Amino acid sequence: MLAGQAPTARAITRPLEVSGTESYPLFVEFTDDKFLDATTMSLQQDVILVQGPHYKQIAQYSGMIPSHNATGTVVLLQYVLAPPKKGWSSANIGTYKITLQQDRITDSDGNTMPRAKIGSLYVTGVAPVFPNIVGTYAGRWNQSADLDGSGGVVPPGTGGPLKNDPPVAGKLAITRQAGSRIFGTFYGKRTTEVHGTLYANGKFTLVLDDTDLDRHLRITGKLFSNRLIGYATDQTKGVFDTAGSFDFRRDVR
Repeated sequence: MLAGQAPTARAITRPLEVSGTESYPLFVEFTDDKFLDATTMSLQQDVILVQGPHYKQIAQYSGMIPSHNATGTVVLLQYVLAPPKKGWSSANIGTYKITLQQDRITDSDGNTMPRAKIGSLYVTGVAPVFPNIVGTYAGRWNQSADLDGSGGVVPPGTGGPLKNDPPVAGKLAITRQAGSRIFGTFYGKRTTEVHGTLYANGKFTLVLDDTDLDRHLRITGKLFSNRLIGYATDQTKGVFDTAGSFDFRRDVR
């Protein structure tokens, strides 16, 4: 007859808003009245089964979390929750059951853990997946844009070229992206810092508010693979001044 009691386990989870093909950490705390060998536990396969809406996978071992428990009676392990084959979608929203598989974990006395539900995980929603827009884009501005010093004018918001207006070189650098927020530098008549919003469909809006010049610049466009296509408008001292279309390509060197 084995001495002591079998170990116990509990999953430590938080509600998740999943996104695309990302993986997510899952923590499981194991407790025993004698001793648990974390190194041996990490070698065990098929330990944690996760089941939910249109989802059934074994969580993969990722690592041990350092613990202040020197006696080895408490071990905290991290597992990874992989995405479905086609990525997370609204069909995966719901409650997930976390199950410890039978006879995978054993303590120093030889007591094995039975199959048991050790917790639940809640997927609350699917976050939008934003394309990577960071990079330096160079191309041609339509010369109707005064932003490049041409002095031309087109109707507000049209972004269309004026007849016989030759294009001029231009550049836009997107230097940082944090979710839907993007930041960068616009190189035109002046070099100016811009910030704005990126959408999951690749559309974006960048703005510059220069209080010294009482100037408002708005760049609106869309990312097509490695191209930014759209138009810019400029208002100075509260009066609409110019607009111009652009077609820039990302430098992929």
